[in-house]
Amino acid sequence: CLDYHENTFQNTTFFQKTPADKGMFLVDVVFTNLVVRQLIVFCWWSLWSLENEFLKKNKIGVKDNVAVDSVLMGYSAAALSFFMDKLIMKTTTTKLYITKPLQYFATILAFFASVNVWRGVWSMYDNFLFPNVGKELNYLASISVAFIVLALILLTNTVSNDQIAFDTEEGEIISLEYWNRRKSKVDNEEMIPIVE
Repeated sequence: CLDYHENTFQNTTFFQKTPADKGMFLVDVVFTNLVVRQLIVFCWWSLWSLENEFLKKNKIGVKDNVAVDSVLMGYSAAALSFFMDKLIMKTTTTKLYITKPLQYFATILAFFASVNVWRGVWSMYDNFLFPNVGKELNYLASISVAFIVLALILLTNTVSNDQIAFDTEEGEIISLEYWNRRKSKVDNEEMIPIVE
């Protein structure tokens, strides 16, 4: 989601109501925030907690063990889900009893990858990011560096991106199009001749 005005101020709710819908818009916002987003947090929290039981424990903000197992599992699952998605896209079958379970499996695998990458990288940051600096200065330095880099590559929206992504009947589950989107945005601009 590149930093363009239409992306920055686009909020997505579950039922996609607008303020013109008055009461239904309020119901939509409440449902989105109290049900949908909470279910997402429950999924993340549950998987993270389960992994703390079976893998190296990882306490946020505490210098302890680096969750190398999560880093390796996360990036491996990310690569596998990416290639699995590409394979699904190239499948010629139209039988839903084949494609739908594969799409759901790729989605669950991508979720597993996301949580594990976060879990592993977070533990690495807790242990190695500016290790000789106090906690508060460490946090301020890392947020400043991260935000500046995100601003330079036009991705500050990702910090607060709040969009609901619906399951699709067709198309990619995992879409990595940063460079393509940026190029197509520039290519689609209309050229206006200058008349003197």
